[in-house]
Amino acid sequence: MDGICGAVMEKINALGSPGRYFVISADEFLEEFPEGAERSAEELENALKSLYSEGYIDVKYWGGNMFCVAALKDYERPEAPPPPREVSQKPAGVEKFRVSPFWAAFLGGAAGGILTALASLLFLLC
Repeated sequence: MDGICGAVMEKINALGSPGRYFVISADEFLEEFPEGAERSAEELENALKSLYSEGYIDVKYWGGNMFCVAALKDYERPEAPPPPREVSQKPAGVEKFRVSPFWAAFLGGAAGGILTALASLLFLLC
């Protein structure tokens, strides 16, 4: 569906500036469909409804074989998910240095208390 929506948006954008309405036939849209996609009126209507509901286009009217449409914003094709990352094997006996959450919180609280005490001492001396 994304390929069809992209082809429909490219056709609308090729006609002119965003916000301007154009009358275009279904055949002109179907010519732009990607190879391997079903070229049917149902697929075209599904793509137009999807683009309309997502706010990419506005449809003033459509009847029979003619559509009056305007592009409202640029269509961003969804990116393909990145390929899965390879898991690296660690050499045997190599482990990360880990600190338990208790000690991390304790040391963070102690450091914050010391900084607060030093700041208040500085204000008292000045």
